[in-house]
Amino acid sequence: LKDHMKIAGEVVFASVSIDPESGKSKGCGVVQYESTAGAQNAMKTMRDHPLDGYDLFVREDFQESRGENRQLGERRVRGPTPPSIWTCA
Repeated sequence: LKDHMKIAGEVVFASVSIDPESGKSKGCGVVQYESTAGAQNAMKTMRDHPLDGYDLFVREDFQESRGENRQLGERRVRGPTPPSIWTCA
């Protein structure tokens, strides 16, 4: 994935989500680019560069809120870290 996504820009990190039972790809992953420009280029161009015969859908990643309505930059009181709820498109 990392080598393929370098088409759009310098990739810092890439990870594919794997199903723990089957050991096969879930069909989604995360790619971090060195620059915002690389990430924006990926969102625009990678649909034209299928990976192993599969069309790619590239979007900005986000983590869904758990009902917290914090303002940008507002700090949360530290406590136990809740489990992540990342989602694949």
